[in-house]
Amino acid sequence: MAMEVRDSLEITHTGEYLNFLKCYFRAFSAILYHITKPQFADNPEHKLRNIVVEILNRLPHSEVLRPFVQELLKVAMHALTTDNEENGLICIRIIFDLLRNFRPTLENEVQPFLDFVCRIYQNFRATVTYFFESGAVSAPVAVLGSMSSSTLSSSVGGEDVRPMELSDPICPSAGYVGQLNPSTRSFKIVTESPLVVMFLFQLYGRLVQINIPHLLPLMVAAISVPGPEKVPPHLKTHFIELKGAQVKPQFADNPEHKLRNIVVEILNRLPHSEVLRPFVQELLKVAMHALTTDNEENGLICIRIIFDLLRNFRPTLENEVQPFLDFVCRIYQNFRATVTYFFESGAVSAPVAVLGSMSSSTLSSSVGGEDVRPMELSDPICPSAGYVGQLNPSTRSFKIVTESPLVVMFLFQLYGRLVQINIPHLLPLMVAAISVPGPEKVPPHLKTHFIELKGAQVKQLLSVALVEQ
Repeated sequence: MAMEVRDSLEITHTGEYLNFLKCYFRAFSAILYHITKPQFADNPEHKLRNIVVEILNRLPHSEVLRPFVQELLKVAMHALTTDNEENGLICIRIIFDLLRNFRPTLENEVQPFLDFVCRIYQNFRATVTYFFESGAVSAPVAVLGSMSSSTLSSSVGGEDVRPMELSDPICPSAGYVGQLNPSTRSFKIVTESPLVVMFLFQLYGRLVQINIPHLLPLMVAAISVPGPEKVPPHLKTHFIELKGAQVKPQFADNPEHKLRNIVVEILNRLPHSEVLRPFVQELLKVAMHALTTDNEENGLICIRIIFDLLRNFRPTLENEVQPFLDFVCRIYQNFRATVTYFFESGAVSAPVAVLGSMSSSTLSSSVGGEDVRPMELSDPICPSAGYVGQLNPSTRSFKIVTESPLVVMFLFQLYGRLVQINIPHLLPLMVAAISVPGPEKVPPHLKTHFIELKGAQVKQLLSVALVEQ
């Protein structure tokens, strides 16, 4: 009967929608709360629960639904926190859509979801241990008679391994036939949660201060879990889901500077193997976002990330290159303004050294100006000396200008078509940057910035010479 109801859902788009809800909503709730129990194997009871959850997900979010919204949210939360991964993913979609479409009245219902997210992050290391160290997940015994050729191809080919957007179709994890992960032990659930969390923080600003101090360390800890060094074939899908779960939290534009530093560094350390390929385009978008909006320190790491991703996955990424070249044009357009800011505006004052918090080696490095030469991509990255505690934006950084030409030249070698498109605009900007004279007299506290300026101009001169050849 549940299948018949699902196949007749067009009634919800007619004037009978309210009568449909009055007739069936309590029955659906009873099935999920009392009549059936969460299942962790693919059996008839799971199929019934799955059909009911799917019906709830397909209900139109019109005003007719509003009287049922709070109860529907509670039902979805109950299923998410107690059911298996397959039903849990659908419930995340239900929760997200309800919060998005009925936001004015549902702030009080949000905290239980955030508590659940905290719990799955608390369990993250244990989940990694379960899949990769405990031996609980054995190699699957494929039941060929019950699998179509397309299903087998999908399972073996690993096409269900990329991070899932909320709009994607939902299907169970590959790995072992007939067994379903609990939602509390699912990398896919972890992957989908940050998008909803960030939406909730934008929607209900009051929740940020309440939850960030607890949630942030848990997300950072989850990102830091290394996973196994060797992955047997039957665990490959779970490993890729693990990496997808670790990548997704990094997409949040989090207000905590410490987290951004950690996230950028972890992005930089991701191994560039074929396992990473499904996530490369999203990683490039994240690195580009951080490069264009973050500080100089993180921007330098992001240049390295972009360079390595383009170098290692070059065959498929030509379309992702132009945004980087547009950014380079912008920093050259701003070059004269950057020089004015540092040397003429008086905005950069002499630093007040806090000796109590600086070791002798730190003080020596800061005063001695050891971090002033043009930085190669292989160099360790550390913030500019000059003024304590203040970080330059990446769009106002001589170091960023210094490092950009190496990537630009590599891209022009890799994608020749881009040369004709970009050189007519980029070359005059580079020449103009070389021509900016800089100050005649440099006070001691601006010496480092002056050396960085000259390093940037030397790098541009070499690049222009190469381009003209």
